[in-house]
Amino acid sequence: MKIILKDIELYGYHGVHEIERIVGVNFMIDIFLEIDIRDNNIQLRDTIDYAEVFMILKNEFEKPTALLENLSLNIADAIKFRFPILLNITIKIMKIGAAIDGLQGKVGIEFNKTFI
Repeated sequence: MKIILKDIELYGYHGVHEIERIVGVNFMIDIFLEIDIRDNNIQLRDTIDYAEVFMILKNEFEKPTALLENLSLNIADAIKFRFPILLNITIKIMKIGAAIDGLQGKVGIEFNKTFI
């Protein structure tokens, strides 16, 4: 089963350019969480609470990071720590209005990690 948080909009101070760390940038985030559900009568304690995942995302997003690659790793590890049942995670972070002269659009990363 997949739990999905999609099109989450957050403001952050991530980037290698000084202006991004001072002024900040808008971001769009998608998170896909995969777990193994075998019971037909699951309770919230048996799955991943997406409200808690959102709070973890917000907390990690408040820590300025130069590279989105490192930010995605930190988010993945924090979610896995809270929810040991997590089997796989995909995180997509898109920077809206990156400090690249002439760029119209978004840039970002997509990270996937399988936990064994």
